[in-house]
Amino acid sequence: YGNRIINEAHGIHFLSKEEQSKTMILKNKNSIISRNGVESFSELSNFQERKNIILFIGRIDTFHKGIDRLICQIQANASYLSKKNFKIDLYGPSNKNDKKNIHKLIEKNNLKELISLHDPVSKDERNKLLQNSKYFIHTSRLEGQPQAVLEAMAHGCIPLITDECNMSSDIKANKCGFIVNCEEDENIFRAIGESNSQVISNNCVLFAKKYLNWKNIGKDFLNDI
Repeated sequence: YGNRIINEAHGIHFLSKEEQSKTMILKNKNSIISRNGVESFSELSNFQERKNIILFIGRIDTFHKGIDRLICQIQANASYLSKKNFKIDLYGPSNKNDKKNIHKLIEKNNLKELISLHDPVSKDERNKLLQNSKYFIHTSRLEGQPQAVLEAMAHGCIPLITDECNMSSDIKANKCGFIVNCEEDENIFRAIGESNSQVISNNCVLFAKKYLNWKNIGKDFLNDI
């Protein structure tokens, strides 16, 4: 049934080149690529005035969002993070089992001093967190194109994301973040505190203003269909 819908559709909309390349289109060769967008942007700011926070905002889902492997990386690199004086703040909704399991992982690995788990925040609170934090972490196993990462970039919060976020080509081409591999990298936090962090933060905002403006995305989408 699903294959018939795909094959008989006039076309397929993908959010990125990565999503397109990873998807079996079957007999339907008509497709367009059009990103998600954001509503608000920050002006360029002094990166060093931000807090030494690695931020996660999203659904606290142990497997889907890769929170389990994020905690494993934090545990393996706890001394490095402490030396750099960085902490990790996780914000978002979760079901009882996930929240309970994550609390257990934090306690089991003695990470209370490094990781804080918070409830969901409002839009305004989210924007302030993104404006005041240095890095945004997303170690997802499965994504289309995570809105939270786009919003982080719009506020100059440098993303550390897995390839599964389907944004690798944009991140690399525009030098606006870092692609990490939780299974192969010994330390996914190695990039924090790099001397060119100010430039990368600026690149995030400039990329967002140029490519993530909903008005421009809407016009391009209508032109493509």
